[in-house]
Amino acid sequence: MKGKAGILVAGILLMGIASAEAQAQSAGVLLEKGVFLEQTKGDLDAAIEVYRRIVADDKANRKHAAEAQYRLGMCLLKKKQPKQAQVAFKELVAAFPKQAKMVAKARQQIARSRKRITGAELAGFVKEAVLTISTCGETDPRVKPTLASLSGLAEPAVVEAVAKFLGSDKNTVRRSAIYILWKADFASIAPAVGGLTKLCKHTEDFTRGMAALTLGGRKIDGSFRTLSDMTLKDKSPYARRCGAYALGLLGRADARGVLKKALTDKDQFVRNNAEAALTMLDKAAAVRGGGAPDMRKANAIAQAVKPVMAGIYKAIEQKDTPAALKLTRHMQQQLKAFQQAVKGADAEGSLLVGVKMIDELETALATGKTDQAKKILGRLDVMGPIFEKILKRAASLQAARGDDQLPPQVMAYIIDQHMAAYKRGNAKGLHVNTHIYGVDARFKMIQGGLLAYRNDTDRVIRDEVPLGNFSKRGGRVLYGETGALQTFRMVRRETATGGRYRLWWTPDRPIQPGEMRLLGYRGKESRKLTKTDGGYRLKMNNHFGSPVLENFFLVLPAKMTIASESTIRVSNKRILGM
Repeated sequence: MKGKAGILVAGILLMGIASAEAQAQSAGVLLEKGVFLEQTKGDLDAAIEVYRRIVADDKANRKHAAEAQYRLGMCLLKKKQPKQAQVAFKELVAAFPKQAKMVAKARQQIARSRKRITGAELAGFVKEAVLTISTCGETDPRVKPTLASLSGLAEPAVVEAVAKFLGSDKNTVRRSAIYILWKADFASIAPAVGGLTKLCKHTEDFTRGMAALTLGGRKIDGSFRTLSDMTLKDKSPYARRCGAYALGLLGRADARGVLKKALTDKDQFVRNNAEAALTMLDKAAAVRGGGAPDMRKANAIAQAVKPVMAGIYKAIEQKDTPAALKLTRHMQQQLKAFQQAVKGADAEGSLLVGVKMIDELETALATGKTDQAKKILGRLDVMGPIFEKILKRAASLQAARGDDQLPPQVMAYIIDQHMAAYKRGNAKGLHVNTHIYGVDARFKMIQGGLLAYRNDTDRVIRDEVPLGNFSKRGGRVLYGETGALQTFRMVRRETATGGRYRLWWTPDRPIQPGEMRLLGYRGKESRKLTKTDGGYRLKMNNHFGSPVLENFFLVLPAKMTIASESTIRVSNKRILGM
């Protein structure tokens, strides 16, 4: 290494202890030791021994024991012992049925182990998911991991299997199937559309209302007449209010006439939902006219792209490839027009994410790979409404100008990865954090990160909310999507486990139900890395105390050498010499 500079990267995962009971603390400490042996030391045999010790302890905290059983299976996979690993995952499912998150993760590993899952096995997964959710309220912690357990399976077959439960005579089971079709991460629910439409005439008003919301939320264009009739003619106020809101979700401009009539409904909640739906239609209107798009208009990109995406979905379902390709190319032109509108600005590179995804979509359609096209559309469906926000997010960690700012293309890539992780973590009920370590050619490091907050309540949030825990009180600033400085305070916690201080953020504007905010934080000052023999040392730590999905990004000049590392990198990316 003489004459060659490098960085030694050490990643240490510090897990918090969740219970105050002595036995739970013992299991927690052992679990922390096992994770350290597995991820930092790389000693899988020693980690396996620790995990088995936890599982064998009848008095161990069940949550810790279930995680130990899962990690045992993952260690066996790393040791290339897949059969033993599958035994461990199946034992987890059998022994820890109430640990929903770990059971869902184990089921995913079991599903991945099969190159060709049988129809009976898939039907079993679906049946268990439907029956589980049929016993849950919407806020039940079992809902998200149960929905996540259906991912990774053959999507059309899963949708068909779920659709069979739409005919159930049991109300809770029927509603559960509707809820899964509405909320699960399916690119298309085409096999279930007929059944959902039929349920809009069901005798139970809750069933009718949920079916309408699913059809509207899933942008099923052919449901327009059904939803309109429900809004104006259904005898149930509940069903009418669901129909009105579903028309807003559907996003068709010709629903305005129906919704204006609904504004005179005798039920106040129907009137309220009709007004909310009209507001949604206003926001979803496409950008029309020539010239450069008006970037000052709120959600301008989302408003332009979303109607086109709905048309692509419809063309694929109708097997009209020429129409789908035409609309895809039109959407690409739209996004490039926005790119041109911000040319020369810091945010210009952020739209490269969307442009690349649409290129992939066009290729898939042109080569007849409709399943792949649907998956890409599913990703775009998530990204579409936030393209406009990406322009602003790129500035989150760049508001303070200086030598330590990252290029917009780098930030666009990191933000894209963060949002993908947020989607995966949110489906499993996990917090998601992103840590960014930027190192320059002089081995000076500045640390920052991304934090997402979603209002999962049914009320507008105006008061301060917690964003996460930190080990230190000061030394950082917080930015909103536009780069504006945010107001926050650090509150000392009773325990140091998972971070001594909690960050409480006061939103700069009201947060609507279902709205998500992405915030960036960064250190106020950079620091020189510790010099070692032949290079410099960098340690990346996680101080979060509860289950969490952590992303760590190391950004450094491409010519800089990483001499050694304690944890294998998930991926490498080269952008603009970094």
